[in-house]
Amino acid sequence: MDRLEMTQAEYARHRGVSRTAVNKYIAAEKIKLEPSQDGSGRMIIDVAAADLALANSQERITLLGGGEPSRRGGSGIGKLTQARTTTETYRARVAELDYEERVGKLLVASDVTAAMRLCAESIARDVELINSAAPELVAAFRQGGEDGLRVALRKMTRRILATIAENLRAVATAEAAPEAPPSEDKRRPEK
Repeated sequence: MDRLEMTQAEYARHRGVSRTAVNKYIAAEKIKLEPSQDGSGRMIIDVAAADLALANSQERITLLGGGEPSRRGGSGIGKLTQARTTTETYRARVAELDYEERVGKLLVASDVTAAMRLCAESIARDVELINSAAPELVAAFRQGGEDGLRVALRKMTRRILATIAENLRAVATAEAAPEAPPSEDKRRPEK
């Protein structure tokens, strides 16, 4: 007795579902693709084996395979089951997101955006210190030449990096806002 073979598209029409649903079952290895017996090299589905694997249940392939509702006038029960499944899946995902937010694995996008803005402002303020250090850098160069300038730049870099780190820690822990812009006398680098 010859077996009945169909392409993926034909089998999807046979089951009354989308080809995507059939592809999902193939990916999950519930339905097997096999070379056609006619020697054409086409990959086909053995209809009897596939129907048996899916237990001849239209609702099962529709719900589990993510296919479209039956085009053959399927029962309202399948649609109701699908709607309930969708609702419960949504509720489970919302609960999971809520839990992850409470344990600190998930952050609110507006909080992250605000923290990033504060960090950027803090870094910009700290980088502005370089502009106000020009007279001191010139003096360091005059006194010690290139080596004196390097020493002055290292000190200034360390101070700026320490300030940035302190401000970022304050933003990350939300204990306090980043420090206010330094006054003019605080902006002067160490000699």
